[in-house]
Amino acid sequence: MINNIRWGIHLYLLPEFQRSHTWINRDEGSYKYLIPCNIKTQFTKNCYWELMNEVRRKPHVQPFSADKDLKIEY
Repeated sequence: MINNIRWGIHLYLLPEFQRSHTWINRDEGSYKYLIPCNIKTQFTKNCYWELMNEVRRKPHVQPFSADKDLKIEY
């Protein structure tokens, strides 16, 4: 279930990542994010940057589902 939440958040934020991610020098691997203009303080800019880096990396565990016979019914 937690994996589904992680993937849900990732997929929700992916369009924003695709909008904001810009290469400075692709050969060197340097990039920047086009931070929305309503994000003004350095703290919120740092939070945005870290969040976009999380989206860039993708969740560690690939999506999966358990066999219905292995699920316990409560």
